[in-house]
Amino acid sequence: MSTISDGKQFINVGTGATTAFTLKGGKYGLTWQATLGGGNLQLQTLAADGTTWLPVGAAISALGFTNFDLPPGQYRFNVTTSTANYIAIAGVPY
Repeated sequence: MSTISDGKQFINVGTGATTAFTLKGGKYGLTWQATLGGGNLQLQTLAADGTTWLPVGAAISALGFTNFDLPPGQYRFNVTTSTANYIAIAGVPY
């Protein structure tokens, strides 16, 4: 698999929050594959207080591909119910 220069991959993670990662800002493509048990995937961004995680858009409940336009900052994913999650977010050149 190719290296992501502006993005992050999570391989076979369970439920809960992933580790935080930094994005440079711009257009991003997100892919999500998992064993669903009725759960969802929520992209979150770190608020200006440095401790509160805020949702970015609506939670994703269907596996596949999603686009985001994001400002620079710290992000993480929060996974509910699903297992064997394969998540990748990468910058998309304009």
